[in-house]
Amino acid sequence: MKKIILGFLGLCLATALVVSQWQEAPTPGTTPKKTGPKTSRKAPLPRADRETRVRQEDEGNVGGDTDESPVQRESRQLIELRERAETDAEAAWASALEWPEEKRAQALAEVCFGMAGAKPLEAIERARGAHLDRLPGAIEERLVQQWATHDVSAALAWLMKEPGGESRDKLAIRLTYVLSQTDPTAAAKLALEQMLPGSSQDEAVMIVVTQWANKDLPAANAWVQDFPEGPLQERAANELRMIAERR
Repeated sequence: MKKIILGFLGLCLATALVVSQWQEAPTPGTTPKKTGPKTSRKAPLPRADRETRVRQEDEGNVGGDTDESPVQRESRQLIELRERAETDAEAAWASALEWPEEKRAQALAEVCFGMAGAKPLEAIERARGAHLDRLPGAIEERLVQQWATHDVSAALAWLMKEPGGESRDKLAIRLTYVLSQTDPTAAAKLALEQMLPGSSQDEAVMIVVTQWANKDLPAANAWVQDFPEGPLQERAANELRMIAERR
């Protein structure tokens, strides 16, 4: 009896071994799975390192997912510089001075435009101090126009204290444009009485004619009829005729 039991147990053990080998064997036509060491995930970067990398990618120091081109980056930085100047002109000016020489004037100009809303006179003085008024782009003229848009009386009072000449007349053109939109009579007086005869005065007069005619064509026509005969009166009269025909 003992021999029969031992024989039965041996048969069961052999059967289990065969089944185990059959389950581990690959199915015909398939490739056995390769096993290897499990890969472990990298530990996340500390917060400080993550913030550093994000800042570097934003500045273009390392490869990032941003598609911002150098031109777009510079444009964004100029906008940020102008916005900073609105609240902290000194810090923005110091930052602009650190720009490369070939870009510095543009950066300083943006600071002037940013601070002109609250401190227009200081913005003009800074622009002159940095010789921005001598550069292309009519920076000083644009600053004066920006000032006049917010406070035309103060800008006009300042202009009247400036030395007469072509430089002041170029600034006066910007004021006539702003004035003519709300007070064309005052703009006409500025153009004819405070500007020297020449191309700048002619341009200012034509600005007034156009703006005034769009608001009150008969009044603009009456003003032009009082001009002395000459090329300017003829040019202004032609402008009035074209405006009338478009209506």
